[in-house]
Amino acid sequence: MIRIPDTAYIYRILSIDNGTTTMGIVVSDLNLRTGKIEVVYAETCNATVSSRRYQSIIENMGDRFARYRTLALNLREVLDEYDVDVVIAEGAYSHLNLETFAILREALAVIRETVIEYDDRLELHVVPPTKVKKAVKAENFQGKTAMRQAVLALRHITYLNGIDPEKLDEHCIDGIGVAEYLAIQILNEVHRRK
Repeated sequence: MIRIPDTAYIYRILSIDNGTTTMGIVVSDLNLRTGKIEVVYAETCNATVSSRRYQSIIENMGDRFARYRTLALNLREVLDEYDVDVVIAEGAYSHLNLETFAILREALAVIRETVIEYDDRLELHVVPPTKVKKAVKAENFQGKTAMRQAVLALRHITYLNGIDPEKLDEHCIDGIGVAEYLAIQILNEVHRRK
């Protein structure tokens, strides 16, 4: 269930392309009246580079947990800076090998824990990658190029604060696709209520 405010008409979404080394983090504003989306923040956190500052964690718990710590801190910084209404993350693709699927589920647990620590009332939704592809109309195509083309073709999305959509990497592109999926769900709910 998505909670939609009765009085506000801008709904701020934090959407995440989940990963264990890189995480695409996108903040966008959905206009509930027009259905337009403004991307106000888009960045890919590369935990491999950033986690080097956590040498003691690497030595005691391993590189993966140092990366998770880095991803969690980056996510928390975005949560602190932007007053979001909802968080949505792309889930693990079930057709991956079992170990990769399990590791991505671990990364999702890190996202969940970070959101709960920030505000335990903040909604967190998880969407399967197949539904994201369907939302941006890339479901019949393979690969990241198709996703990029589909997201960049969405004319109701604009980019603010100097964000150049052509320069965004695949993780931010996927994060925008995740936001588009949730925007469709929210707008359907708004129209259902009328």
